[in-house]
Amino acid sequence: MIADDKKTLVARGYDEIADAYIDRFGKSSVRATKLAEVVAHLSAGASVLDLGCGAGVPVARDLILLRHDDPR
Repeated sequence: MIADDKKTLVARGYDEIADAYIDRFGKSSVRATKLAEVVAHLSAGASVLDLGCGAGVPVARDLILLRHDDPR
């Protein structure tokens, strides 16, 4: 099926560039500052929907780690 072929092509493309993407965009002092601001405004047990975050690292990963470290 053509749609499956396109999905496979896109998935392979993302897999191919993933490491370079993380190396280039994985660290940002601006993003870290903004994430800290967001986290400071979250209530205990809040859920966060992370859309359009690139590879999900570091924002999604850091939010998950914060949730697991949070004693609330």
